[in-house]
Amino acid sequence: MDTYRATNTLNGKFYIGSSVNFERRKREHLSSKENYPFYKDLRKNPEAFVWEIYTDDLDTNEHEVRLLREFYFDVKCYNLNPCAERPPDLTGRTRWKNELMQEERSCYKKPKGGGWEPGRLQKTNKKISVANTGKTRTEAQKQARSGEKNWNYGVRHTEAQKKAKSKRMSGENNPQYGRTGALHRSSKAIIAIEPDGTQRHYGSGCEAARELGIPRGSLCRYLKPGHVLTKGDFKDWQFLYKNSENF
Repeated sequence: MDTYRATNTLNGKFYIGSSVNFERRKREHLSSKENYPFYKDLRKNPEAFVWEIYTDDLDTNEHEVRLLREFYFDVKCYNLNPCAERPPDLTGRTRWKNELMQEERSCYKKPKGGGWEPGRLQKTNKKISVANTGKTRTEAQKQARSGEKNWNYGVRHTEAQKKAKSKRMSGENNPQYGRTGALHRSSKAIIAIEPDGTQRHYGSGCEAARELGIPRGSLCRYLKPGHVLTKGDFKDWQFLYKNSENF
């Protein structure tokens, strides 16, 4: 299978596709009369496009599927559907993506080192999160994406791809790097009240457990509403979440 990327050198946008015969597919692209953004720009400036090809021994388009899964939401991506098997359309999620592309075009920032990994903008991620908040899929929608119907069914990553992804998410590249204690999105501030009324404030349960030398499991029990410590090193202490109704 030939997996290819056509990059417009005038604006940096790219199209991802695959075919068993790249040369034939390229001719089809060049002669197409479709009015999708990719074809419009290709007809207008065909000499501005650079074509890159990756050939493997697979009979499926799983490499294209994997690339679309990773880069579909990039504002520079021409593709109008995240699924390689589906034809382009300008309705629903695709129209929503186009609106984001228009709004964020001026905010686009290239990644460190450039290459194939621009990633999604933080603003885009926030919009996706807000749009999906509170939404649940119906049983019909779940069935439509389960098993062999899922576009990622049977897709396997090579060891090189696994290592590359691990490297991209390691250390300072990880979005959660350095977000420990109070900085972590899932952390809850804790207040420990000594018998004499002295208060100790901690940014998270892990931080409190570490500073006080309390096993995390025990601290979770101490934080339960109505729990009273009657013995041990923390007899008569109180442990509360800072935003609880008791404080």
